[in-house]
Amino acid sequence: MDFSTTDIEAIAEVLANAGEDVAEAYQGSGPQSPDVVSPELLSQALGQFVDIARRIEADARGEAAPEATDITELGDHALGLLQDLAQWAAQLHRHETRQRIDALAVPVALWTARHGGYINELEPVVNALAAEANATQDPGELTELSGAMDEITAATAPTLRQDLDRSEPGRPWRILNLNHGIVATRTHDPQVMQSVFDQLVQNLPDDAPAFFAEGMEQMSALNYPEPVREVMENYHRRFVSKTLH
Repeated sequence: MDFSTTDIEAIAEVLANAGEDVAEAYQGSGPQSPDVVSPELLSQALGQFVDIARRIEADARGEAAPEATDITELGDHALGLLQDLAQWAAQLHRHETRQRIDALAVPVALWTARHGGYINELEPVVNALAAEANATQDPGELTELSGAMDEITAATAPTLRQDLDRSEPGRPWRILNLNHGIVATRTHDPQVMQSVFDQLVQNLPDDAPAFFAEGMEQMSALNYPEPVREVMENYHRRFVSKTLH
């Protein structure tokens, strides 16, 4: 996935195709309840998101009158709609379509971030980033992914960034930062690693020592290059070894 741009037209194309597929499956699934929010209604609402996003981008280019829109609210609404449409795809056994819908959480989140909004609906974004990381082996592509994670981390809503309730280990903010550390390590780029590790120490001070301890174990098990080992050893020495004495 190319994270350098967030082309609203590319997002719109995937939404149109996925929405049509889920809607067709829904129509053929038997009697329909009038009390549910159907895939058609969700697709229409996502189409409204696309239309508003187009007007906002036209405004930014000076091609239209300013669009008075809360970017944070718009982005969160779109992410919520994507989750609902993905659930329909899963229920209707459109698994490949669900994967395409889930993956859209990343470009929608990046669009929100790049237009000055915050991300409150973080869980689908974290899940999509994890899926992208699991499907990527190339260090260069992982570096681009790390850059996208930088943007999303910076645009995460302040209430989530404060991380006041740390009782839930599966909270999206924690998973985002830990996964970012893993992605950074897999880039084999010492500069990327140092930047992300510094964020990890700041954002998850309670988890950072265990991350670096496990990282040192992986250095030997997976035979990482020496420059990568040196970075991990440095952070292990600073944040793990000193706590053992």
